[in-house]
Amino acid sequence: MRLQIRRIGNTDLSIQEITYECGFNSVPHFIKIFKEHTELTPKKFRNLPF
Repeated sequence: MRLQIRRIGNTDLSIQEITYECGFNSVPHFIKIFKEHTELTPKKFRNLPF
């Protein structure tokens, strides 16, 4: 999951593209797992000021 977290923060790829690139078959499932690890949705995570 660390790779996915870094990809979301460091790329302009869509969440769907990252989902499939990381081997998930379902965007909603990816979002659920991502939220379990970060307590944020991928979109909210991407919008954090780093």
